[in-house]
Amino acid sequence: MEMITVWLLSIQFWNDPPPAMKFVYTKEYPTHEECMAARDKWIETQKPDKEKFQTLCLLKNKNVNTVGR
Repeated sequence: MEMITVWLLSIQFWNDPPPAMKFVYTKEYPTHEECMAARDKWIETQKPDKEKFQTLCLLKNKNVNTVGR
């Protein structure tokens, strides 16, 4: 097994009382720049009068199967 690092865009809705939260959406990206661009697009779609989502780009370690290489 080989370990690789990817960037994970995580969209969360934080409920009251904290720290209750719901995961709304997640997607992996190979680079920080791609993750941040997707995060910016998500933020642009939020309406000011609606509940705010928390949008985070996080590092994620993944095991990759190297059998057959």
